[in-house]
Amino acid sequence: MTSRILEARHEVDELNPCYAATSHDVNFLALALCGEVGELANKIKKRWRDGCVTAGTTNDDIRDEIADIRIYLELIADQFSIAGEKLDILATSKLRRVADEIRAGKRK
Repeated sequence: MTSRILEARHEVDELNPCYAATSHDVNFLALALCGEVGELANKIKKRWRDGCVTAGTTNDDIRDEIADIRIYLELIADQFSIAGEKLDILATSKLRRVADEIRAGKRK
């Protein structure tokens, strides 16, 4: 099953060959993901530091960064055949294993 994110990205790839050239390069995607996480962290840091919302740190700005992160994460997941619902299932399973480990005293 192809995720809606991957379908939308395919449309972007068709419109701009530069995007298409990087959509399947896991090395590029991993670095792009790190960059987007850094941008999100920086916006949140600025809100914390300033004690208020300033230009570039609105909820919409932060939501856009989260969307960028999700896009790159989905593209990476696709490289490992776990995009879309498969990724949701895997993440849920991982959280359940962590909960089991906490209950068993193997993790705090």
